[in-house]
Amino acid sequence: MSAAQLDEERRLEIGERCKKEAWQAGGKASLTALGLAGATVGGANTFWHGFRTSLGVSGKAALVVSPAFAMFWLYSELCLHECSQKLQYEELEKKRKAQS
Repeated sequence: MSAAQLDEERRLEIGERCKKEAWQAGGKASLTALGLAGATVGGANTFWHGFRTSLGVSGKAALVVSPAFAMFWLYSELCLHECSQKLQYEELEKKRKAQS
């Protein structure tokens, strides 16, 4: 195998690891947001008459689910960005070592 093929295989392996880490980070953040938003909406529904009467079921569900989607997207995107930065840094270091 040539060095280029090994580098490509390594990049694919790192990419798969990055995707897995992003799914895990996004899922963890999403579940946390889902729990907090659910508790907040549940508490508001129980103790605040104005909230209970002004929003329907779909509005309350949207208030619970929207933060979870947002947190999943944000954390997974940040994780992917961090991983790509690490990969670029490694490539720069490799080039630097090859030049010296």
